[in-house]
Amino acid sequence: MIIIHWIKDYQREFTCPYCHQVGLKLSGKSQSSQQRFCCSNCQKQVQESCEIKVEKFVDINHIVWYKGYQIDGFVCSHLNCQGRDIYFERFAKNKKHFRCRKCQRFTSESIELTQRNLSRFAQKFNQVTPFNFQDDRWDLRAILTSVFDNNSNRFIAHFEEVQPDWFKLLVKKYIYHLCKLDKPSSTLLTHLSNLRFFSRYIISANIREFSDINRSVIINFITSEKKHTGEEGIRHRLGVLRNFFFIGNAQGWFEMSDQDIIRWGDSPKRRENNPDPIPDTVREQIEKNLHKLPDPIARMWIIAFFTAMRPAEARLLEERLLSSRRQLLEDSLEPEKRERPTRSTCDKNSCKSCH
Repeated sequence: MIIIHWIKDYQREFTCPYCHQVGLKLSGKSQSSQQRFCCSNCQKQVQESCEIKVEKFVDINHIVWYKGYQIDGFVCSHLNCQGRDIYFERFAKNKKHFRCRKCQRFTSESIELTQRNLSRFAQKFNQVTPFNFQDDRWDLRAILTSVFDNNSNRFIAHFEEVQPDWFKLLVKKYIYHLCKLDKPSSTLLTHLSNLRFFSRYIISANIREFSDINRSVIINFITSEKKHTGEEGIRHRLGVLRNFFFIGNAQGWFEMSDQDIIRWGDSPKRRENNPDPIPDTVREQIEKNLHKLPDPIARMWIIAFFTAMRPAEARLLEERLLSSRRQLLEDSLEPEKRERPTRSTCDKNSCKSCH
């Protein structure tokens, strides 16, 4: 039996079987006198001669893949990495997934050769496409003045799915109007995406012209969207549509007969949690030192205390309801400045009001 002097001979050559980090350090011995090792990366411990579980997978071509084994000849597909220490990780969605030990990012097999991938791997970026209003693909870099990114796919506005043609023309005018206001590209694409959902409903409802859009159409659209999206999505849809109708009517693109076509009550209400009550000790200290606070804050505290209202609710009260508290406000704000009555010189025998 070979006797190993671990403290003298071991130079931290072992690799962690869990995270594959090189440099296991000594961590004492077990009850069976086996040497223990600890990983400084994942903090897990292993013993010498431990059982290593090897997971293997067989693909549709009957090729066996072992988890954690390095694959020779593979290069990380991420532009800023290009590492060659690639190992097999797992099967997911009928594809093999590999992981780079250098950047710890995943890459799947059979990467789709899209225009974006080819440009990124070749380190060549698409040129800015000149703007043409009639095109269904707009390169926003040609319109916006605040874009300095070479990744063109992030700044392409697609109008192909916006139908019918009369609605597409209005959407183009709206997006171009926002471009002239130099709105962020993310805002433009978000507005276009929400209008695309409304265009799909226009097709399904067989709406042939803009004059057919009325209050009942909006209500039916909200009802249909509740089946596919959540409350936050409906709020975004209605917000974009309200802005679209307002700008279009102001610019003269169309005429809205019903100015109240989208109401504020149509958006789902946000559920807010009840505020935490102020502790009694804090409230007592505020009341004792109320005269030290600025006048507007002190007045707000007194009004909220006596009316049991939030500032947003108290501002709706009429002034006459607060006039009876005016003397209380003055007395509470500056108690040290209260005017004290001065004694007048009088005869003790004749004046009974002072004595």
